[in-house]
Amino acid sequence: MRFFTLLLPLFFATLCYGSLFGSIRSGLSRLNPFSSRRDSASEVIVSNGYRAPVMNKGYIRPPPPRPRPVISNVVVFGDSHSDTGNTRAISKNRSPPPHYFQGRYSNGPNWVDYVGKNLGIAIKNFAYGGGTVDSSLNQGIAGYGSKVKVPGIAQQVDLFLNTTYGNIQNTLFLLCGGSNDYFMNATVEANDIQNAMRDSAEALLKKGATSIALCTLPPLTATPMIKSTWIKRLIFRFAEPVYNYRVRQLVSELQIRHPDRYFITWDLGPILSNIIQNAKENGFTNTYQACVDEKNNSPPCKNPDEYVYWDSINPTTRTHKLIAESFQALLKNNFVYRPYYNQQYNGNNQRPGPPMEQQYGGPRFNGKMPPNRPPYVQYA
Repeated sequence: MRFFTLLLPLFFATLCYGSLFGSIRSGLSRLNPFSSRRDSASEVIVSNGYRAPVMNKGYIRPPPPRPRPVISNVVVFGDSHSDTGNTRAISKNRSPPPHYFQGRYSNGPNWVDYVGKNLGIAIKNFAYGGGTVDSSLNQGIAGYGSKVKVPGIAQQVDLFLNTTYGNIQNTLFLLCGGSNDYFMNATVEANDIQNAMRDSAEALLKKGATSIALCTLPPLTATPMIKSTWIKRLIFRFAEPVYNYRVRQLVSELQIRHPDRYFITWDLGPILSNIIQNAKENGFTNTYQACVDEKNNSPPCKNPDEYVYWDSINPTTRTHKLIAESFQALLKNNFVYRPYYNQQYNGNNQRPGPPMEQQYGGPRFNGKMPPNRPPYVQYA
């Protein structure tokens, strides 16, 4: 009898506290987003609307791997880093200056040219040197002292949507800008730029776009323009990471809102920073000065291949070649890209990619860059 009297309190304590601890443990597991346990439900939503079945022991089965989108075309919206002659055409050959290479803001081909040559992928380029994210926020101009207005990314998207376009589902849209917004107005709100980029992306999605890439800012504090004064370095040291955070945030937001579409970030900051940090291995001897003074229109340096920067903002063609390699890696790691010249006509007798090899490289690329072209070319 004495034995049962001793066991009775222990029984009630186990019954009460065991139930209490079980409730606490169950509640905490529900609050923990990283918990891999379930109570009794047969499925749980883990990401992008995917309903993952629960296995026998209560562990969530991981979602199936997402198929990579098929890409045969790239459409570029941006500024001088990507421009292949649009601003030169709209400014009637006044910008960039004559010693710049065929309308590129460099001493040779830029990354767009190299990607077109190396991959044979059709590229339609709407980028304008001097362009901002949205001309209604900051009006971009063709160059120092120029009165020629150039379209921002929002306006470039409108230009694209007003053209005849074909296989938009197999097109990657690249939105690359923001630098000129800060150059023209260092106090511009990152939230305003983010909203403008969101509107541009949503406009493309509304028309059927399935794959969109957004660029972060290159390391502006490393450019000769910003390095020249300490106040600029101070401003951009704070502005740059804020903008880049907003870009990544926007990519995540768009992916949640459109789980059936594909969004990625092309992170330019680490790419250029790595080029500068490993300058010797990459064949550069000067990482902080410009080869040419675009303000005074002075003659370029004699050894541009040893410079990271061609002018106070834009890279040399050697740097562009390394940037192109990073974009090619981005395509290979995230997409199945199919060169347009290897594809068949579809049921509507429309070629998946427009025949632009004479302009952007491709199967008949002969090492010479294309002549200047009009700013608006029909996208088939």
